[in-house]
Amino acid sequence: MKNITQIVLIFLLGNYPQVVQACSCGNYFSSKPKPNWVDTQFATANDLSTYGITQCTGIKTLDLKRAAISAKEAMSQLISVEVSTVTQTKTHTRSTASSNQFTQSSKLETHALLEEATFIDNWVDKTNCVVYRQLTLPKQSILKAKSKLKAEYSARFDQQTFYLNTTGEHATIAHNMILAQLSKLGLNFTSEPQQATVAINIKVNTEHSSSKKLLAVMSVDITKIKSSKQVLFQVYDGKGISFQSESTNTLKKRAFLDAADRLSMALKQSYLDKKI
Repeated sequence: MKNITQIVLIFLLGNYPQVVQACSCGNYFSSKPKPNWVDTQFATANDLSTYGITQCTGIKTLDLKRAAISAKEAMSQLISVEVSTVTQTKTHTRSTASSNQFTQSSKLETHALLEEATFIDNWVDKTNCVVYRQLTLPKQSILKAKSKLKAEYSARFDQQTFYLNTTGEHATIAHNMILAQLSKLGLNFTSEPQQATVAINIKVNTEHSSSKKLLAVMSVDITKIKSSKQVLFQVYDGKGISFQSESTNTLKKRAFLDAADRLSMALKQSYLDKKI
């Protein structure tokens, strides 16, 4: 009798319906098949598209916010690749160190770019209980963001007048190249130190290791003249590299330009942080 009871219990338990727990975010959106954009990011002629993902908590506002943050982080990376690729194509003759500056520059532009980004679709994976959000961005926004940042730079630069003082090896060549590079930012320069509000003092040294490589080292001191407040002190190195033997002057120019790019980026960041 005991054995019969055990067999009956086993049979009942083995055939008892299993309770399946429903996904807590299954009712967030209307049910539909898995969209093509899920787990995919791509670029068309006009737009960039990516997605964000988060595990469900059952709180819709929280899940949408988390998925949105995930999507924006993914878009930021996509933007960096897009900007870096486009810019490096136009500057392939410059040193690799210079091209790295454009990746850094894209980070500065990301916040402005994302203002144009739009969430266009959502989807819930009910099997894995995951929320997806699709984010798209017009490529035209890259140009808009650059124009916006340029206007911001100009507005701040107009409030200051700069004096550039360059000393050290090959000071004249370095001075002219640095002045040309920084002038592209919209800085107002004067040749009279008494008329300036900000002094940029640069000491240049070079190390020529071969006919294919030259290193320029710039010690940069930026000071507000009236208050004698030092705004920035930094050493920037620039590399002049060639895959074939080049004249020393050619390598110098590339190295100075590379170092000037680094200084230019630092000034942009300083202005964005309102340090000057």
